[in-house]
Amino acid sequence: EICGSDAIVSRLGGDEFVILLGGKHDTLKRRAVHDAEQILSRVMDVNRDLNIDVQVSGSIGVSFFKDGDSVESLMQRGDDLAYAAKYSGKASVYAED
Repeated sequence: EICGSDAIVSRLGGDEFVILLGGKHDTLKRRAVHDAEQILSRVMDVNRDLNIDVQVSGSIGVSFFKDGDSVESLMQRGDDLAYAAKYSGKASVYAED
């Protein structure tokens, strides 16, 4: 819903997901960060909606395909960014330049 019908959303396992977006880098970065922030906002809304003593949070890493990348290198950079976001205090989005 947030990412639009042209996005491919997949669960890797556990609490890890991948969203593939296409487009030119300049507009794609703005879109990807905006979508990630919207997803994080929805995740945080769960805290309010559940009205129980459980805190739900999220950390999102945004990486971009570069010439010579493999799927593994692209995913590893995204994962590294997500962990950096997590260790910065959670509930944040880290994106590559």
